[in-house]
Amino acid sequence: MTGTIRKATRADIPGIVRVVNAAYVVEAEFRLRGKRTDDVDVAAHLATGTFLLLEEGPELVGCVYVEAKGQQGYFGMLSVDPSRQSGGHGKHLVAEAEAWCCERGCNAMTITVVNARTVLFPWYEKLGYGEIGREPFPQPERMTIPVEMVVMHKTLTPLAATQGASNG
Repeated sequence: MTGTIRKATRADIPGIVRVVNAAYVVEAEFRLRGKRTDDVDVAAHLATGTFLLLEEGPELVGCVYVEAKGQQGYFGMLSVDPSRQSGGHGKHLVAEAEAWCCERGCNAMTITVVNARTVLFPWYEKLGYGEIGREPFPQPERMTIPVEMVVMHKTLTPLAATQGASNG
C-alpha cells in the first residue's frame, strides 16, 4: 500500500467534502435530500476530533473521521474515492484510525453504520467489529425509508498502535 497519512487542517475541508460525498453517493437510494456532508459539518467535526487523510502524491484518496473520548475511540465517515475502492485503502484507514486512538489511550473503538448499508456489516466484522446495539438515526427527516444506526464495537490492543503507519 502506497500513500501517506496525515491529519487534516481547515484547508483540507473542500477535499474532504468532495471525497465523502462521492463515496456516499451509494446512499442516494434511501437518502431523501442533501449530500452526506458539507463544509459546515466537516468544520464542526474538526472541532471535536480530526480527519486522517490518505494521500498518494497530491491526490486525496480517502479519509476517516476519528475522535478519542477517554478510553473510547470512535471513527466515522470512512470514505475512499470511488475510483480507488477495493484496493485496501479503507482497511488501511481503519487501521490508522485504530492506531491513532490507541496512541491516545483508547482501549475500544465504536462505529455507527446505517442499517440499510447491509453490505458493510460483513466487511466490518472481518476487521473485528461486532454489533452491540442500535440507535435512532439522528436526522430521520432526511431519509426516504425508516433507518436506524447499528452500533459496532471492537476492543483495541496496544499492538494496533504499531500496526498503523500514522504520521499524525
